[in-house]
Amino acid sequence: MINQLHAEALPLTVSIDPSSNSSIISFSLSQSGKVSLKVFDITEKLIATIADATFKEGEHEITWNTKGLTAGIYFLHAQSSESVQTAKMVVSN
Repeated sequence: MINQLHAEALPLTVSIDPSSNSSIISFSLSQSGKVSLKVFDITEKLIATIADATFKEGEHEITWNTKGLTAGIYFLHAQSSESVQTAKMVVSN
């Protein structure tokens, strides 16, 4: 089962595939800039920093390994110079 979440402020798509223990995070930037992608659990504990780097203008895709995560609800916090967005992710390993 693949869950897709779309966030409109920062063009962001998260595709979770429990059969491969991975998530594909796609985003688009209208201009180059720093992007931070962090995952938090429901208690607001930082689980992972997926990216904290400068990206060029355009489409980007990052694969994140969810193996070892407890099944549950997580929040992807995406921040760029253009916007801030939080998307809910449901991991069902």
